[in-house]
Amino acid sequence: MCGVVGYVGKKKIKLDKSADLILHRGPDKTSIEYNENFSVAFNRLSIIDVSNDGMQPFKFQNVTIYFNGEIYNYIELQQNYANEFIPKTKADGEILPFLYKKFGISFLHKVNGMFSIVIFDENIKKAFFIRDRFAEKPLYYKLENEVFYFTSEIKALVPLTSIRENINNLNININCLFLPQGLSLFKDVYSVNPGSYVELDYEKSLRLKEVKWYQPKIKLEKMNEEFIFEKLDYLLSESLRIRTRSDVPVGMFLSGGLDSSSVAYYAKKNYNKNFTSLTASIEGKFEVEKNLTDIDIPKKISSNLDISNHQVKFDFNFFDKNIIDVVSNCEELFLDSGNLMNYGLSKKAKALGIKVILTGNGGDELFGGYPWQKQINFLPDPFLNFSFNQENKDFTKIFTSKVFSKSRKLQKFLQILLSPKIWHAETLADGIFFKFFNYQFKENYLREIGSVSQKIYSNCKRSFTTDTNNNINFLNIYYPLGGSMYMSDMSAMYNSIENRSPLMDHKLFEFTLSISDYVKNKNGQKKYLQKVSQMEEFSRLYNKSKKKWTNYEYF
Repeated sequence: MCGVVGYVGKKKIKLDKSADLILHRGPDKTSIEYNENFSVAFNRLSIIDVSNDGMQPFKFQNVTIYFNGEIYNYIELQQNYANEFIPKTKADGEILPFLYKKFGISFLHKVNGMFSIVIFDENIKKAFFIRDRFAEKPLYYKLENEVFYFTSEIKALVPLTSIRENINNLNININCLFLPQGLSLFKDVYSVNPGSYVELDYEKSLRLKEVKWYQPKIKLEKMNEEFIFEKLDYLLSESLRIRTRSDVPVGMFLSGGLDSSSVAYYAKKNYNKNFTSLTASIEGKFEVEKNLTDIDIPKKISSNLDISNHQVKFDFNFFDKNIIDVVSNCEELFLDSGNLMNYGLSKKAKALGIKVILTGNGGDELFGGYPWQKQINFLPDPFLNFSFNQENKDFTKIFTSKVFSKSRKLQKFLQILLSPKIWHAETLADGIFFKFFNYQFKENYLREIGSVSQKIYSNCKRSFTTDTNNNINFLNIYYPLGGSMYMSDMSAMYNSIENRSPLMDHKLFEFTLSISDYVKNKNGQKKYLQKVSQMEEFSRLYNKSKKKWTNYEYF
């Protein structure tokens, strides 16, 4: 929902061209305000209160707020403070300036949502640039010559300031297959980190600092399975109850996987309007994988839940027609074919008149982790915790050696042993590109990724437990999950579609990380808890179609 671009500073710069470059993020209405200390262009994608009353900014007692995203629990917040705050609109963000005035910046802990928020407090001459807990909504900034620029997408900065590539970050993007949160591919352009805000003092000169506001204290708990299942059922239902709030049509991307299937079930329970699912049909996939679960299962789930299902065909013709537009819109390297499908599904959703899409992002982090990050399980947790906790050291001579480059198994083993934070940052790529770097690129890359991974680990450390796998899944907010969130946002918003990730409710996330990885993957069954907790409901759905589950073969 929405796009924002602006600057803080005395310099007067036109924002029209910048607003046009990100019009796809909010084609419903545009506002541009020029002020003494700051100026902002805002493009609105109307989701809650589609009338002009819901247009931003929201203002209250010399506080001005713009935000991109959704405040899912806005109704509960309005009810809690009904004696102090009387809304004039039905917009979800109207209550934000009131909450800020009442609680200060700590109001963020009361908000359940996905968002990037910009706050200007003229009383204290400070601005806050805030990102949600899990980096669902983007927010970039650049400080240059006493002007602080900020934007939802980097392309909007091109008319305002110089933009040059950052080769070191390009190397990181290639070797990790995503760009760790906080970075961009352009010099001096940064992304606000997940669950963080940049505080900018603009009273005299511009001074800034970044603060991590979301640092949950997670504690491992011993719980019986019955309690876990009941709590999961409650939290999933609550997450979908507030994430299906919308004044425009809602749909979802449905694959053959457990994550999106769970979202479909709980969404249908909580959304009593016409609901649509969209599924990717990939030409030639059956010949390679010899199964049709990615098509059959979504069809059956949709049919049994009375959901309208649309198959979107992906073939070389689609690739030829769309790849240039897709890649030119993206501001990170486009290295995953799954991202192309997100664009195609979003394009179809737009054609169907859907403005909100639900996805299954985050399921792996919640319910058991990625298989390709399980290489660490042959080492005991005490050793891994000790190893992760050590400062990154310079092993350039070892990691750039010919022996290291030739043997991937040796490469991975030494990384886990000597620098597990670097190993974790690049697990998705599995080091396949590293051997193609020359020595200088390897040296620069190792120095940069070592610094980045150390900073990320230090920022997250307060939320760690003794369960290494859970800690890795928390760190994934900055790594593969962050990359997935970014691509989901860019593909959906390119088509003026709002994307929501119901599995990334912070209460659900914190609860699942309080359960040991051993319980979540009991007896070696990946996502055991999620499978068993949904077994009764999904068995009922599949039995309608005369299909039986066998060792959870469909997931």
